[in-house]
Amino acid sequence: MGWAWFLPCYVQLTIMLPLILAINRLPVKLAGTIYAALMLIVLSTNGFLLMRNPTGIFLTFDDNYFMSYAFLNDFFMKPQFHLASYLWGAILCLLFLRYTRDIGN
Repeated sequence: MGWAWFLPCYVQLTIMLPLILAINRLPVKLAGTIYAALMLIVLSTNGFLLMRNPTGIFLTFDDNYFMSYAFLNDFFMKPQFHLASYLWGAILCLLFLRYTRDIGN
């Protein structure tokens, strides 16, 4: 069931949600600074790991034209690779909720 890799990945990412919600309770400027720093760390870590990968982000083929799954196994199926998109979704959702709450008052 190689297609089910995302289930444990997103369960592990969801464990971080209470931390994200706790940061959201802080004042807006402090929360924004923490979110920006967290995103910068995650994106730079992913970039560094991808730069060290000889194939980059592309699927490669061996001499017999079989697809190499090195990129998928080493990077794509890891939770830290998807942390940036998960954080973007959670942070934008919280910002939207804060915005709609402030407009309603």
